[in-house]
Amino acid sequence: MSDRDDKAMDQAADKLSAAYLALHAVCHELPIAIMLPLDAATPGGCATAIIRAITVLDEEPLPMAVKRKAQLACIAWLNALDLFRLQDAAPRVYRMAGLALSLANLAESVAEVQAWLVEQE
Repeated sequence: MSDRDDKAMDQAADKLSAAYLALHAVCHELPIAIMLPLDAATPGGCATAIIRAITVLDEEPLPMAVKRKAQLACIAWLNALDLFRLQDAAPRVYRMAGLALSLANLAESVAEVQAWLVEQE
C-alpha cells in the first residue's frame, strides 16, 4: 500500500471508531439500555456486541420504525467493518466508497433514533 492508501485506511479506521462510539451512545440511551463495550480489544469484539444488539433490539419497547433504524445503524457498521477488512487485504476504490456510504447510512439512522429519543423526554 502507498502512503496515500495508508492515510486513507487510517482515516477510515478513525471514522469506523467514531461511528462505533455513536452506536454506543444511542444504544445506551434506549429505554432498555444496550451496553456495547467501550474496551473491546478488537473490531471483532465490537462486531460480536453489535450482532447481539441487532437481536436484542427486537425486544426494545420502541416503535417498529425506530427499531429498524437502530438495527440498520448496526448493520451499516458491520458492513463498513467488512469493507474495511477487505480494503486492507485487497485495496479497491469501490470498497472505500462503500465504506463511506455505510457510515453515512449509519449516521443518518443514529440521528433519527436520537431524534425520537429526544421527543420522548
